[in-house]
Amino acid sequence: MGMARIPVAELWVQTQGPGLVRVTANAPARQEGGDLREWVRESRVSTGTLMTAGLVLAVVGGLGALIVTSSVLGIIAVTSMLTAGLGLVFLGALKRKDRSAQPKALPPAASTTVLAERARRIQSVLDTGDHTFEQLLGKLRWTESALLEALVVMKDSGQVVEDLDLDSGEWVYRASFAFGTLGAAGALSLAERQARGL
Repeated sequence: MGMARIPVAELWVQTQGPGLVRVTANAPARQEGGDLREWVRESRVSTGTLMTAGLVLAVVGGLGALIVTSSVLGIIAVTSMLTAGLGLVFLGALKRKDRSAQPKALPPAASTTVLAERARRIQSVLDTGDHTFEQLLGKLRWTESALLEALVVMKDSGQVVEDLDLDSGEWVYRASFAFGTLGAAGALSLAERQARGL
């Protein structure tokens, strides 16, 4: 699937790595305390320490299982040691996996001067008509991340309108007619027109 079929906000989330999650208005509020995985990730105990302690505890529990066969309390203690040891090994492996899956450091955001110049150049291309992401990329010959960052800023500030072309199924970008004419009657949304009684 080409980038023209994905809205710019979704592209931004996808390119910033797996650590970012899109938040929606109806997402449930996060509970206090978090979960065990978060606790392990944030704990100062290293993965090696967790795994070593877990293996030692599991081995001691395994040896204890060979020795203790008649006492109920002994069996419970040995089983607990095995369970806790294997749990620590699992948490150590989980912490190692989470650490290796952390997103790479994000490139520094462009300065406002650079973003303003990018916006000006995009605006001059969009003055000729609607363009898809790929078309803009081809005309401007920028990197995807540079175009993406500029489009997100322009869309958020109202300089660019992102619209789904129902004929092609691709997302197109056009210069916003409201840009530079804020407050004019032609720049009003339907809700604003209803509120004003126009």
